[in-house]
Amino acid sequence: METPDFKAIAGQLRHPHGEAGQETAIRMAENNAGMIRSCIDLLPLKPGDRVLEIGPGGAAHLPYFVDKAKEVQYTGADISATMIQMAMEGNKALIDEGIAIFTQLIVQDGYAPLPFETGSFNSIFTVNTIYFWDNAPAQALEIFRVLRPGGVFLTAFATEAFMQGLPFTQYNFNLYTPEKARALLEGAGFIFENMKEERETVYSNTGPLMERDFIVMAVSKPLAQ
Repeated sequence: METPDFKAIAGQLRHPHGEAGQETAIRMAENNAGMIRSCIDLLPLKPGDRVLEIGPGGAAHLPYFVDKAKEVQYTGADISATMIQMAMEGNKALIDEGIAIFTQLIVQDGYAPLPFETGSFNSIFTVNTIYFWDNAPAQALEIFRVLRPGGVFLTAFATEAFMQGLPFTQYNFNLYTPEKARALLEGAGFIFENMKEERETVYSNTGPLMERDFIVMAVSKPLAQ
């Protein structure tokens, strides 16, 4: 057997592109399904809300979100043109109904500016993207900006202890303990609300089954701004 190209795997996880990116998206949809559902289940959704997901990949989970979020408008924003295309093709009916919108982000200075007005969203969530925020303080500030006062931001990520055991995370991954993630978000102005720790069995990106520990952290934007 050939030795996996761990640097290439890391690059596709960071920014899926081309045919290999589509294959990566399919694996991510399967491996991250539990983390995504855990995050969605904790969103405080009500009719009329606008919700942003950062890094939806191919958005295979969107029907699950819509089932949980009646009369809510969803926006998915991703840096990958390949992912945006997959998401739009796979969710055409929801786009046609005006329930879902997808937009591509452009990375500059180590973060992706969010092309939305200040206070645009009631809730924002992201799963397994925090590792790729090279300018993490700037990215956190952007998320803070587009969230409405009183709104909630949820981020789900695998623990640093788990991620350190993977052979591809040595290539441009930024790993987080819960304490480090909380400090980052509080530094942007968020208020810590709660944190959920979970363990699940998943297939790794290189094949074998493994136990993964992950965190879902909830923070909010203060009402007084």
